[in-house]
Amino acid sequence: MELQWVAYLAIPCFQISNLFQIIKIYRTHSVQGVSLAFWWLILIGLCLYQVFAVVNGITPYIVSNCVAIAMNVWYLILYYKFRDRYQWRKWR
Repeated sequence: MELQWVAYLAIPCFQISNLFQIIKIYRTHSVQGVSLAFWWLILIGLCLYQVFAVVNGITPYIVSNCVAIAMNVWYLILYYKFRDRYQWRKWR
């Protein structure tokens, strides 16, 4: 329990790192170079980790995973929204 503060520092770092990628895609409307498999695996891993956190009643992880899952879903929505623009530019 003495290193639990490390988790409390790591959680915002992870959330903020996702946010920067989402902002970049939203501003540029480009998903060029984005690995779709990576983001799907992250989402699956977060959902599994959420089950673990709920079963064990770890409230900070439940909250942070909800935010992370929402951000990853948002990321995937943006990916599918803007992927056609990349394909169009690629063949133009």
